[in-house]
Amino acid sequence: MPVDRHLSIVATGFRAAGWLLAVPSLAALLFLLWAWFSLQGGTPPDPRYTSIQKYGIIGVLQSGAYGLGKIFETLGGLSRWLAGILAVVSVLALAFSAALVYTGRGLQQHAVWARVVAGILALACLLSSSGMVLGLPRAGAATSLLLAGAAAYSLWVLGWRFS
Repeated sequence: MPVDRHLSIVATGFRAAGWLLAVPSLAALLFLLWAWFSLQGGTPPDPRYTSIQKYGIIGVLQSGAYGLGKIFETLGGLSRWLAGILAVVSVLALAFSAALVYTGRGLQQHAVWARVVAGILALACLLSSSGMVLGLPRAGAATSLLLAGAAAYSLWVLGWRFS
């Protein structure tokens, strides 16, 4: 069964969007996993030399280093927690990109589920980019208008052209 040209354009657009999202998502995931494992805490400083009366200036320096070490330990834990959250977000973006690629493949094979999923995604893209046209400055509005046009074309192909 020959594939209609318009449906082939929309299917290729979904696959291309999926791959364009997958490459940076995978790179971000690999970097964040590296950051997660490299931000392991080291051994805590030894607080036994922190007596200022007994050790004098060395005790003052050691107390200051111990306090700074605790601050940096807290900041390291916070950054590790943030890297974990961002890794989860990049996994979700990677899953969304896989859904886009498989939706494009399903459209190429005339699957009904793929048309439904593609229609929902195109409608969400049309609504969000239409709102961005009104809220962004001129350069961003032009880009959002192009995105809204592509989503409207996809809806036309999926809904009315092949009904």
